[in-house]
Amino acid sequence: MGNTAVTAAVGRRRGRPQRLPFDNTAVSSTAIDGNKRLAWLMAVSRLDACERTAANRSDFAADLRALDIRADSSRISRWESGLEPISPRLVRGYETVAGLAPHTIDTLRRRLVRLGHLRPVAARGWSPVAERSVDALLIEVAEERITGSGWLELADCVTTFEHIYLPEATWQLLVDRLLGELVRARGLAAARRYEAAAALIRHPAARAHMSRGVGRLVLAPGAQLITPALLLLAEAPDEGLRTLVQRLLASPTDSLRGAAEILAARLVSDGSLAPDSPELEAHVGYTLQHGHDRPRAAILELASLLPEAAFARVLSATKSRAAQQCLIRVRESSEVVEPDLARSISDHVAGVVEDATGRTAHDPDRMLRTVLRTALFHGRRERRHTATQLLLASPYAGQVNAAVLELTAHPDDQVAAQCWSLVARLAHANGADRLVQAVSAEERTPLRPRALVTLGAVRVPVPDDAAEALTRTAHEAPDTPAARAALFSLGLQGMKDRLRGLAATAPETQWWAGIGPAIHDN
Repeated sequence: MGNTAVTAAVGRRRGRPQRLPFDNTAVSSTAIDGNKRLAWLMAVSRLDACERTAANRSDFAADLRALDIRADSSRISRWESGLEPISPRLVRGYETVAGLAPHTIDTLRRRLVRLGHLRPVAARGWSPVAERSVDALLIEVAEERITGSGWLELADCVTTFEHIYLPEATWQLLVDRLLGELVRARGLAAARRYEAAAALIRHPAARAHMSRGVGRLVLAPGAQLITPALLLLAEAPDEGLRTLVQRLLASPTDSLRGAAEILAARLVSDGSLAPDSPELEAHVGYTLQHGHDRPRAAILELASLLPEAAFARVLSATKSRAAQQCLIRVRESSEVVEPDLARSISDHVAGVVEDATGRTAHDPDRMLRTVLRTALFHGRRERRHTATQLLLASPYAGQVNAAVLELTAHPDDQVAAQCWSLVARLAHANGADRLVQAVSAEERTPLRPRALVTLGAVRVPVPDDAAEALTRTAHEAPDTPAARAALFSLGLQGMKDRLRGLAATAPETQWWAGIGPAIHDN
């Protein structure tokens, strides 16, 4: 996508400029209007495509008709208003005509359906199953050349059938390769693989194979980057999952315990884990009592989900006044900063993005502001990541990343922390030069690890001096958050020689050296 105006094409047309859809769901609501958000993404994608090709709405409709989709300007207007259901076939048609990579928009559609924010819509006489056979896709798996879109096609093929037979060795190869790619994929590459894995683990024929694969990955010696795989267990919860979560929360291993907190929050939100669990309250209370001024995001989310009496108890046990204020804020407003500050920051970023992309100042994009605010400051991980995926799939991704990166220097540590987290999810949208400068300038000890992990997400190799700084951090301050963040980035940058030179016998270092570099779909 170019950085040209998403609405410049609109400005050239006669009549009133197109008004983009807006979801006015309250920040604290547990649900969002998925159809409005999907419609917004389709609208801005079409407008950007029309700008790049000097086309108009009628031209776009004609190209859709060439794909056997009934389309005209009036239908496009209704689809992009978010007032009519949007079918998978229409989404794929928009991707094709707009020149997007396969499943750029469709992956978000799948996520919204999976999370219950969008009602599934069937397209009569059309199936998403690829023309390639399962055998052809399995050959791509074996040869390690399958893409994120290929994984989705394979999942569609497998889940089309109620019963499917594959040899045990084939299942293990498929599962281990998918999960191995999932944990090191970034951006939309990770989103595509997660949706494929989620579809498989919900299917009766694949569920046991997927669950065993998650166990192998999570319990591997020195395993670090396990959260995406562990979260798959929430897609098909069973009776033993509560016991597993309790055991993982008590683990002495930081990576297991942190991933278990995220899984527990997801299960409580879904209703698969009782919020009044004594073990859950005990873990949250102990962590807050012995923690720092800025509790982990998963702990904040878990605390906000506790029953009233349990929340009061963990709040009183929290020694830090700053942590208490943050707990109350997330509980009451579902945001990690004050609502006025969240609104101000998101409005600022949206304004910068609109200026950079040529949007008209008299017609601000309210959905962009909502999505930015959610991606930055919402207290629920699922909401932050859904909003991030919207941004990644939109023409705004690069400009949002650049604008948020500038805010990592914000004097408010909480704002800066949230900005670093979003940059880590968007960092591959741009190059490494400005990012390396910002990381080098971040001297606040609590924020340094958040800054360092962003270097693992960029598509291009980081400069030698940045790689040397990462190596030095991992060597000079072992077993610290900064060292773990440095190992993260060295691992996802594929710097095996540097990792092996650090500590050849350390299981964590060996794990990073063996996992392979980050995956970015084109």
